Amino acid sequence: MGKDIRYLVVKKKDSKEVTYFEYEKLSGVNIKPKNAKPFQECIKVNRMIVINPTLISKMTEKKMQKLFIGLLKNVTKLYKIALNEDNDEGSTPVFYEVLNQTERFRREILNKNRKHLTEEQAHLFDKKLDILANQAKDRIQLQYIEAYAKQGGKEEKRTRSR
Repeated sequence: MGKDIRYLVVKKKDSKEVTYFEYEKLSGVNIKPKNAKPFQECIKVNRMIVINPTLISKMTEKKMQKLFIGLLKNVTKLYKIALNEDNDEGSTPVFYEVLNQTERFRREILNKNRKHLTEEQAHLFDKKLDILANQAKDRIQLQYIEAYAKQGGKEEKRTRSR
């Protein structure tokens, strides 16, 4: 087995030097490189830790934006499904799925990466998710109003059965 050596490459204005640090004690964001063709005479990198706060913020924002665009594409597909279905409460579960996906995105992604985002960036993503959720809630409410109007404004009496 080879040695497990860890280096930190520091670029300064006049000199390029390689320095050894305690790798586990550095605080930053872990990055694993993509699986690409390795070059023959290169250093093999398994993991990197980015410790520059501005770079971390930019990388996290790009990652969040990419994931948010994926969420928008998924929500758009669900809305297309809802438009193709009948209006007799067939598309209501689709809108509930949109609500679930926006809340899942908010909990999982934003809460994990909120410490790396600036306050303004986090607020902007919260606003975007609120817009998506409010739009889905409005469509659900509209479908209930339409269903109520189809019944002639009469509310059905629900009874419990054994």
